[in-house]
Amino acid sequence: MAPIIFTRTICPRRLSQADEWRSMRNKMTCTLVFALASIAGHYLDSSRAEETCIPIQFSDTRNTIVISGSVLPEETRCYRLDTVEGEKVTVKVVQGKNIVFSIEDLADAHDALTFTAQNMSYRVVVGQLLRSKQPQAFQISIAKGKRQP
Repeated sequence: MAPIIFTRTICPRRLSQADEWRSMRNKMTCTLVFALASIAGHYLDSSRAEETCIPIQFSDTRNTIVISGSVLPEETRCYRLDTVEGEKVTVKVVQGKNIVFSIEDLADAHDALTFTAQNMSYRVVVGQLLRSKQPQAFQISIAKGKRQP
């Protein structure tokens, strides 16, 4: 009797009723383990998404700020940018060849971006584009312009 390969196990062509129940129980167990692992992974990702971001604070007299720091290969830095609706915002990497930023729900992996803001807080996440062995230093310029009519 030739075996049939089924989900990485080898089964004979005909299974007894007990073997069918055992096989079905194994499939259900595997499905349950996969579902629990997926839920746990989602939970861990969402708890990381709620991490505290460093607030970006502009002085009363200046509308541009430069953020400096460094990031390890597996790490990101999170900054909170509070804006008013209609403001023109420009974010640009001014130092760091391997550095990119993402603005949650707006842009991923950019080195420069200009957008018209809504009345909300944006999460600016800074990280390495290609993982290197050493920390990567960065400087990011953030400028707020006048409100657009």
